[in-house]
Amino acid sequence: MRYSKDSIVISETADKPIMRTVYEAGHVTFEQLHCSLHPYATSRAERNSLAWRVRRLVRHGFLESRRVEGMEPALSLGESGELYLQSFDGAIVERRIRSKGANARSQVWHDVQLFTIQLALRRAGVVLTWQSEAEVRAQNRVASLRFAKEYDAVVTFRLSEVQADVALEFERTVKSADAYLRIFAQLNEETLLARFLYLVPDSKSQLLLRDVAPRQCPRIYAALTQEFRAQPATAGLLDLRSGQTVTLADCLS
Repeated sequence: MRYSKDSIVISETADKPIMRTVYEAGHVTFEQLHCSLHPYATSRAERNSLAWRVRRLVRHGFLESRRVEGMEPALSLGESGELYLQSFDGAIVERRIRSKGANARSQVWHDVQLFTIQLALRRAGVVLTWQSEAEVRAQNRVASLRFAKEYDAVVTFRLSEVQADVALEFERTVKSADAYLRIFAQLNEETLLARFLYLVPDSKSQLLLRDVAPRQCPRIYAALTQEFRAQPATAGLLDLRSGQTVTLADCLS
């Protein structure tokens, strides 16, 4: 069958995984997309094929490409991509307009850096499943059992024979003490999860969360982002209830 020059035929096996990955990430760079979809690929042909598919998806509105100072162009789901995934997936697919407004650049950086963390944790072998913010948001829209808030991710971590679900929050920049007081009150209402992990930029941020956390708070931990990303099994996690430094194994047990 012949197609017109400006038409596009979407491959469910090749194009759909690209759109699905971008949708779940919010924003993702091409390098991250390549590492996620082809973690063991080394051939230039594989890379060139992906680049060709991404360019055509952007050209036809299935993806959007945004330039942000300090990083390579970031990809997000386009309107046509949203409609395509909606037609194939039973779950709600709702494109969140994350690249407009005063905090646009900050949100792009947040998404891209969180995806870098996800890739590193997957490579370390500690991630069994990763439910993205987009998936959490969709579940809260349709499920009878809902999360207390839209977490950055809900991750099933696994170390040896121990595994547990953990709500993951990536704090690229730290909020105010009042904001954390409101958030911790929300966490007290959580019925689906019993563990919460905050990734923060520095030790001062860890201490801020510790000082703000109420005495009867849930099992909330704060880890340094760079340390946890590099060595998740041995990185120190500050237990906000006890003030003690523990490890991921202690969190999961």
